[in-house]
Amino acid sequence: MKLVILIWATLLGAHAEDSCVYKDIREYKKKLFSSNPVLDQVKLQKDATNSFVDKAKQRPNPALEFEYTRGDDFGLDTNNYDLKLLHVIEMGGKRSARMEQALARAKLESNQYDLYGSRKGLENLLKYQRGAQLEVLVKAMQGAIETFRSIIKKLGSRKRLNPEEKVSLSTLKLALNDYTARLNDFKNEQDVLAGEVAFMGECKKLKFNYTPIKYPNIGVLELSEKQGMAAIEENKVEVARKLLKQEKSLAYPDLMVGPIVGYETKGADEVVSAGIGITFNAPFLNTNYGGKLQASKNLLAQQKIAKNNISLLKRKLNNQLKVYHQSLKTYQAMPSLSKIAKFHNEAEQLFRRGVVSIPMIIESHRQYVDYMDSRFETENDILNALMEIYIITGKKKLIEKLFN
Repeated sequence: MKLVILIWATLLGAHAEDSCVYKDIREYKKKLFSSNPVLDQVKLQKDATNSFVDKAKQRPNPALEFEYTRGDDFGLDTNNYDLKLLHVIEMGGKRSARMEQALARAKLESNQYDLYGSRKGLENLLKYQRGAQLEVLVKAMQGAIETFRSIIKKLGSRKRLNPEEKVSLSTLKLALNDYTARLNDFKNEQDVLAGEVAFMGECKKLKFNYTPIKYPNIGVLELSEKQGMAAIEENKVEVARKLLKQEKSLAYPDLMVGPIVGYETKGADEVVSAGIGITFNAPFLNTNYGGKLQASKNLLAQQKIAKNNISLLKRKLNNQLKVYHQSLKTYQAMPSLSKIAKFHNEAEQLFRRGVVSIPMIIESHRQYVDYMDSRFETENDILNALMEIYIITGKKKLIEKLFN
């Protein structure tokens, strides 16, 4: 019975994975931002960063020391036993400095993992949309190829062709070969994207469906040093600052303090003693000058790097905003795919009625495919710019409104 249930559950799981189909990019976005392999990976990596502070909190273990000496005192055997239990006391605030440095590092890595997960998710959304665009282009190319083959077959069945028809036939064959090659390129690109998108969507098979998107209007955006990539630059400076504090704390020697118990025998005499022991490294030769100097110079360098990178991010943000606004303006002025399809279908009907010549129908198909390709390229410029703007600024509302 248990075996039957196990087999049934396995078959259901396999069927569920095979039949995983997202009707459009909106549905795919919901799945992607709720659960995906990279998001699961990021969660585990962020959990690992939480252990940094736990490790830094650890106190040094006490030292247990035992000594035994044996000797002779004018014919009397002597034995000495000493037992020490020394507890390490970290001076100079070493433990707190270590914990602060671990906390700063954990925050930096956690933010980096979040940024990585967001970028991977957005890149995959763009790949889905590109795959959906290619689905439209593939159908358009297949329609053109079918039309060209039909005309070639019709002209080839004639016993005689006039000069214009001969030129048209040659042109059609060239166009057919060109479109067949382009169709192959589109399918190859789509197959590669399908594999990546299916992996993130946790499906074995994926069908692309193109959906027109209404893109948001973005006003003036200021770069905040508490969000996005600028925040990571500030995190790096904070890590360097805490590392300097940690190096400064290492200038102070640790104390080792604890009880000492002694036991001595000399012949028949026995002596028991007890006391306290204090051990520390005398800072005669160095006070960690080298470590402090290195950390200080590293902090200055990191501050300069952060300043330069934030300045570049501001420029990049302005450039991406410009690209977004220009591309969106162009995109909104372009006729929709439904309108272009209507014009193209009218041209096909005119050709079937003999009103439009063969060269004109070839040109009609070329312009139809090229226009869609150009429109999709403009749309991808919008999507790429929007992704970069989000990564730079960290403003989630830009993506939350997208694909809704």
